[in-house]
Amino acid sequence: MMRATAKKILLKNWERHEIAEFSRNAGVVRYCKPQKKTVGFYFKQNENFLALYFAEDINEVVMFFKGDEYRLHDKLDISWHKHGKDRIFKVANYNIEIHYKESEFLDMDVWSTEIDVDLLFKIFSHYKDGNRICDWLKRISEL
Repeated sequence: MMRATAKKILLKNWERHEIAEFSRNAGVVRYCKPQKKTVGFYFKQNENFLALYFAEDINEVVMFFKGDEYRLHDKLDISWHKHGKDRIFKVANYNIEIHYKESEFLDMDVWSTEIDVDLLFKIFSHYKDGNRICDWLKRISEL
């Protein structure tokens, strides 16, 4: 766990066309209209909020969950399970477990597969495949 800085950043919602203005020490400040420069993504469903962003001050990808920041290094034990419409995402190293429902956008069209609409599944898939999430996040957040 890390101590967050007060700098505000912009995050894209993985599913929706929505932006969150986010303070690394306070969480979401407000939701706003889409803007071009964001540094990461967030997942929000009911009380669950998880943000994934590149923290320039430490030059690493960080995951924010329940008021704390966690470094996303290459040796994390991440799992993802699907039971009907229920999903479970876990990061065992940090004792994080998120129970949530499948995205309402799943299978809406050919571009709406699980990996396209579920940020937590995307994170899990990158770890399972041995990809560097830092490289992916830097590239995709600039779009």
